Amino acid sequence: MEYAITADEIGHDVVLFERDETLGGAMDWAGNYAALPNMEMLSYQPKYHRKMIEKSSVDVRLGVDADVAAIMAEAPDVVVIATGAQPIAAPFEGLDAARASGFAIRIDDAMRRDNPPVIGMRVIIYGAGEGAELALDLKLRGHEVRLIDAGPAYAPANYIGSRVWAIMGMMAHVGLAVEPGHSLARLADGSAVFTTAGGETSVEADTVVICSVRRALNALEKALQSQPVSLHVVGDARTPRSYANAIHEAAYLSRQVR
Repeated sequence: MEYAITADEIGHDVVLFERDETLGGAMDWAGNYAALPNMEMLSYQPKYHRKMIEKSSVDVRLGVDADVAAIMAEAPDVVVIATGAQPIAAPFEGLDAARASGFAIRIDDAMRRDNPPVIGMRVIIYGAGEGAELALDLKLRGHEVRLIDAGPAYAPANYIGSRVWAIMGMMAHVGLAVEPGHSLARLADGSAVFTTAGGETSVEADTVVICSVRRALNALEKALQSQPVSLHVVGDARTPRSYANAIHEAAYLSRQVR
């Protein structure tokens, strides 16, 4: 997640606050599939931008969860909020214990580049909209995968875009079907219990990957509105969409800053 101040490419002084220890945000895992074909562009995108940042004069400060005081201490003229989105918390019974034991993980964790968790052979992907590509990837790597969703039918996440046709074609090719109408009710070691139209059903697994719907993470926008700065919100911090939207918005904004 990034908090960027002004635009380096047009000659301004720039400070970039980043809460994590590396730049990239969701893009750092969004293309990190070991077996899924034609994902190289997504995989290389954050690497490219990190290399370009290294060549710039941007003052990058990693591991800083910047607040209003830290931002305003730089006396900025322009503040750009690019803090991304976060998964909507789901109140599944037993979720905390399942995450602590490693039985349940979030998709962000499952796909992170550094020290990813071990995923068992029998996998439940809960949330087809965001999880279909991971389900395909694991299927191609030899895992037993069940792709389960609470909705009535497969509805891709809004950032999937035109890739949905390729995803659906590959799912049909490898025999992976979405199981709709299953709402996750509770988790215990070794099983997940779902509520369906016919009652409850228990599914055994080694790992459950939670792929939640995301919402914008932009509390700083409200906090900064009273400050004497030109304030802008880009990317998923405005509303979760594709990385192309975020890049376009940032590029366009950088050419408007004077």
